[in-house]
Amino acid sequence: MIDRRGFLRSGTVGLAALGVAPQLLPAEEQKAAPPPEPPRAPAPARRTLGRTGITLPVVSMGVMNADNPSLVRAALDGGIVHFDTAHGYQRGRNEEMLGEVFKTVKRDSFTVATKVVPPGADRSTGLFGPETKAEPFVEMFHLSLKRLQTDHVDILLLHNATRREGVLFEPILKAMQRLKKEGKARFIGVSTHGNEPEVIRAAVESKVLDVVLTAYNFRQAHHAEVLTACREASRAGLGIVAMKTQAGGRFSKDNPKPVNMKAALKWALQDPCVTTAIPGFTTFDQLAEDLVVLKDLQLTDAERLDLAGATRLVNGIVDIGAYERPFSLACSLTANPMSGLAPLNVTLGALVSGAPDPSALTYRWDFENNGSWDAQGVGLTNVSHAFAAGSYFVRLDVTDEEDRKVTFTEGVERCTVESLARAGQ
Repeated sequence: MIDRRGFLRSGTVGLAALGVAPQLLPAEEQKAAPPPEPPRAPAPARRTLGRTGITLPVVSMGVMNADNPSLVRAALDGGIVHFDTAHGYQRGRNEEMLGEVFKTVKRDSFTVATKVVPPGADRSTGLFGPETKAEPFVEMFHLSLKRLQTDHVDILLLHNATRREGVLFEPILKAMQRLKKEGKARFIGVSTHGNEPEVIRAAVESKVLDVVLTAYNFRQAHHAEVLTACREASRAGLGIVAMKTQAGGRFSKDNPKPVNMKAALKWALQDPCVTTAIPGFTTFDQLAEDLVVLKDLQLTDAERLDLAGATRLVNGIVDIGAYERPFSLACSLTANPMSGLAPLNVTLGALVSGAPDPSALTYRWDFENNGSWDAQGVGLTNVSHAFAAGSYFVRLDVTDEEDRKVTFTEGVERCTVESLARAGQ
């Protein structure tokens, strides 16, 4: 474990290695820190948050579980500028902790997003009742400003929306627009932990929301739908921020294997629609790991296989284990021929074990690139396709004779096969 001083002095993860001067340190800590070496690492990757025009590093900080102001200062020192909190986190102490840090630095050196759940929200349905009024929502937001010790936030989000009706609930939507007009929130948006595609599309439909904070990770069973909705929102000018990128740290309740946190964060950031992610690091070691991603988004083959979990990639075969209903496999594939011109002939296959009658199973493969289906194969255990350079979403649906989807008790629902594409050159 390292503390903040150790983090700053480290030759591999400190400020010198990251090429960032300790400008935000208190004076006494600047004296204690060694002089920075010339920058050696590449500049942090940055992307623009939709029509807001805000340019952010691809890694930000989800502050929900953090309670150490020195960790926030170290994040600022390391090049992180965006911080995500909420009115209800730690019963307000989370915003208060951030406020104590923010009052010591220039306001234009960071951006902050906070989230508010309107009183009267029904968490089980995602709907608001007649008791949900704009005034209490606005009062809660003003209290958040006081805690944060600022006169405005950069992004105000309706917290934890799960239904279209909630996103478009007129009293709250108008209240957020008014706060934006008053300059108390530069931009407004919505956060969603579930039913994300519907919520994202509702944000587009609103025509006034600027930002979506959405759950986005390699373990989402419905990631294809989330991806498509994010693309639609991005085309409409909304900024996309990803959360839950590490998928809770475990593959599943039945598979306690730890998730490769760095790989999972990189995976989410492969999507150019995602401007930034907000991993919830709470230690200096975790911060150091996330700062590595800030400078290097390239997923290694080893990291891709880590994310594949129990799924093994052998000679182009995706081993998806034993038979059970229902099933849909999702993969991502990057075709990257050295020439950049010639298409790759890649064969993918599903290896099934334990099915009562494997011949009764029907396989449907789909390859999606930029929203259009490039190839389809029905009734094929294996499918070959010539992939041009680019990124593809690969889906496999398996059905039995009664057209019921089948699943496989071992393995995961998502894998990456870039290494296979390279092997097919």
